[in-house]
Amino acid sequence: MDENGTLRLLSYYLNFFPKRRLPRPHSPIEQKVELKEKERKVTKVRAADCLKLKVEKSVSPGQLIVVKVIKTEECDINENQLKVKWTQPSGRISITNVEEDENGEYFTMEKCSRPGFCRLDVSAYGETLRQSPMNVEIVKEGLVKSFPVIDTRVTDIVVHDDCLLVSCERNKILKFKQSGEVNHIITMAPLPQGAKVNGMYKMKNGNIAFSDKGNKCIKVCKINGQIETIGQGLLKDPRGIYVNETSNVVYVADSVHHWYGTSGCVYMFSMCNTNGQAIKPIGQGILKDPVGIQVNETSNVVYVADSGSFVYMFDIGNGKIHQINPNSRVCDIALTDKGNLFVFGHTEIKLFNNEGKLIKEIKLETEYMQSPLAVVDEDDNIVVAGFQGYPNCLKIFSSNGNLLKTITFEDNYFFAAIPKALCIISYHPRKIAVGLQYNITKMGSSIKIIHY
Repeated sequence: MDENGTLRLLSYYLNFFPKRRLPRPHSPIEQKVELKEKERKVTKVRAADCLKLKVEKSVSPGQLIVVKVIKTEECDINENQLKVKWTQPSGRISITNVEEDENGEYFTMEKCSRPGFCRLDVSAYGETLRQSPMNVEIVKEGLVKSFPVIDTRVTDIVVHDDCLLVSCERNKILKFKQSGEVNHIITMAPLPQGAKVNGMYKMKNGNIAFSDKGNKCIKVCKINGQIETIGQGLLKDPRGIYVNETSNVVYVADSVHHWYGTSGCVYMFSMCNTNGQAIKPIGQGILKDPVGIQVNETSNVVYVADSGSFVYMFDIGNGKIHQINPNSRVCDIALTDKGNLFVFGHTEIKLFNNEGKLIKEIKLETEYMQSPLAVVDEDDNIVVAGFQGYPNCLKIFSSNGNLLKTITFEDNYFFAAIPKALCIISYHPRKIAVGLQYNITKMGSSIKIIHY
């Protein structure tokens, strides 16, 4: 083919096929916008996959529900693009904002006051998270379970491995599942003959310390099966017990009958030394019949309830002693995380600050507390039992002394029962165990598990 033929063929192909425009180079600004758009699309796709939800399965009415949004891999998430919708049992819908805490984790909170299920819908950049929706149960307050403790008199209850350990002034500790099924004797260690387990203290490492009224000492059951004895030969009637696990010090209220010419005191023992020697006695010559003990580990102050009419504050650091006079018989004390002290008498409850000054007085005009018991929960609320004629009643107070609610539960023999043990089982939901001791001997005792 000659040169003219080649040109004609090239002209034919150029006219036959449509002309294509070459892409115009993007400006720097356009390139930056396009890159951000691509990143946003990638983040949007990954957000729903790289986020997980952490929330309690059940809570009590009015209890704060905290939802944590956790990043499982590195991705750029803006909390403003996280949306949380709550559908409450009543059908009311609310939207809450997601916030970022000091650790860089995202969270949101809400409350539900009506029992039922609260639905939680969470999305990121408009995409629903894999775990969403989730349901949080709002449990109904009141009696959950009741079971008897035959031919025994309950003295204390602690929680261990999701079971209830129950003492009854015998040489054994009963172990119950929360369903009420007895799990026989505690398997941690066999207890010696003559032992009478009274008050117990559950430590964070799983060990159980308890006062042995039979052998007049403190025993520590370790999870490895060993039993250590503390204070034998020195203690006369050990009752109240508190363990400072940071300093490995055991505080024991030794309640000697003062009408026999002797007085009681609080002994400090080192858990590292089992030779029976006390580190030091507290309140010797001052205390008459100490029955309750609380320790503020931060300020190193020991609070002791004398069964007379006084509460004493012993400063371990400087040796100072402060006397609180509630002007009524003292039955029990409870210490809040804020350092405030509740003092329970038969006809009134008084609240004192950490300096022993009266903050509030609660008169019980129509009720009488025969044997008041109190515990403090993680929200600094005070749960009180022991109202005469109303042992099937719990009263919950805030840390500043305001009555929050009253919980009642059924009991066929409530007229003959006295609350002897009180133990918080869980916080989500709020659940507590009450040990009732019946005056009718053949009936023994019973355990009530209650949502409050």
